[in-house]
Amino acid sequence: MYGATAVDRGIADSRGQRLSEGRWFGPPASTQVFPLARKGIAAFPVNPVNPVILSKKKNRGFTLVELMVAMAIFVVLMAGVTMIFVGSLRTTQVGYQQMKAYEQARTALSVIDDDLVRSFSSQQSADVHNFYGTPIGMTFIGTVQATSDPKDLNIARITYVVYNQTSSAEWFPEAFEDPPDSGVFVPGYPYPLLRYVEPGASDLESFRVKWGDNYDGVVLGDVLQGLCAQSSQNLGLQPFTWTDPNLDPGQQDIVRAKKCEIWIRMLAGGDRQVPVNFWRRILDVDYSDYVVTENVISIAPEAIRQTDTFGESGGLFTPFFNYAVYGYDPVSGEASFSGSPWWNDSRAWNRREPRLPEVVEVKFWMMFPSPYPGAPDFRRRFTLQVNVPTGYARRPE
Repeated sequence: MYGATAVDRGIADSRGQRLSEGRWFGPPASTQVFPLARKGIAAFPVNPVNPVILSKKKNRGFTLVELMVAMAIFVVLMAGVTMIFVGSLRTTQVGYQQMKAYEQARTALSVIDDDLVRSFSSQQSADVHNFYGTPIGMTFIGTVQATSDPKDLNIARITYVVYNQTSSAEWFPEAFEDPPDSGVFVPGYPYPLLRYVEPGASDLESFRVKWGDNYDGVVLGDVLQGLCAQSSQNLGLQPFTWTDPNLDPGQQDIVRAKKCEIWIRMLAGGDRQVPVNFWRRILDVDYSDYVVTENVISIAPEAIRQTDTFGESGGLFTPFFNYAVYGYDPVSGEASFSGSPWWNDSRAWNRREPRLPEVVEVKFWMMFPSPYPGAPDFRRRFTLQVNVPTGYARRPE
């Protein structure tokens, strides 16, 4: 058996110890060679203490095929993960858009409902002239909360109107199918719904305008006279002057109604017949401070709404507001529901009997642009029917 001397063993032991500790990687000072080396056969040095044969091991890498397969698997996995992420993101965007639409609609309808439920019934005027309604807006006497105390209420005049200038530059080229199931689509235009409250106003006759003043070349008294003449002609009545102090009750009703109509049209932004924008010319404020909700859709563009304000000529849009009372049908013996987009106006069925409506119906479409390319625009229809408590009140004798 081959080995090393005692001295060599000590050196080997000490250096072998250092080898095992990982601080020395060279061969030991004293090594033995296998006898085969003397016969011409190669041998490897051996550490007498830790005899490890040093071999030459070939280190292999990845082949091109293996790399291509690995990359293909990685691409497929990443594509799947990306599709799942994009799908989740789009679902989230649609969900947030729906939440926004429903929240806006819920807020607007809730405010309208609260105002109508608290509408005021005046015993002095026998409920006659506390409410006026058109297809695009309404004005009425109600109560509003004066302080944080819900019991502290003040009387006020409240007006709702759909503004006739679009709320954004975006419009929807294929909003509605008209007529239904025809395959023909018409564009839709977004408009804001406004709410204007006048605390302290207790009737629908005195407005924040002076009928004899000139507003940029327009005298509202002349406009009022023209509307009164038009109504008289439609009803087959003799023309009259609205300033005449001896008007009969029917003529007085026409004057009151036409004042309310002018008020609604000015708050809507003005039009061809009433070219006075209340917000800019009289109040000198930005109408956006009075927006209840936006993106109320109409198929009538601005040019049409400013020339045919109520859609009477072409009937281009569905009324946003309807007003009705419950009655009794003597033929069927059942309750009947008589509704109209006009109320307490010469165009309304109740023009001979002014009163508060028992039901006010609010209905409109809301649209929002698609949250991502290729997705359809979001569109929903919202409807609210409000029972007006004072509309059921018995009129005083």
